[in-house]
Amino acid sequence: TQSTWAPAKPAPAAAGGSGSAADLWREVTDQHSARNWVICDSSLAVVGSGSGGLAELKATLDPKQVQFAGFRVFAVDEQGSKRTKTVFVVWIGSGVSALARGKALRMKDQASQAFSGAG
Repeated sequence: TQSTWAPAKPAPAAAGGSGSAADLWREVTDQHSARNWVICDSSLAVVGSGSGGLAELKATLDPKQVQFAGFRVFAVDEQGSKRTKTVFVVWIGSGVSALARGKALRMKDQASQAFSGAG
């Protein structure tokens, strides 16, 4: 199976987001929603969301932070069948100290629950 990203309807990226991580994640997982990614900080506060796909999400990640992100992609098989897939990411920026990494990663299970269904 080959995964490719394809946008839904265009919408502007949002700094932060209007809702909780779980609320925005529900939008991301809705294949009819324009929103296709969300990023939270280590306390699960939303720091960004948008409709520009993986490239936009990657440009929004902070190299000085531990962040949790989720995004939507479409998997296309050899017969052309298209399925929606969701991905949960734990981002540890290159500028994060070992102590800060350990402290922030304690939130990983809670973040995984907020991004339920990813994987």
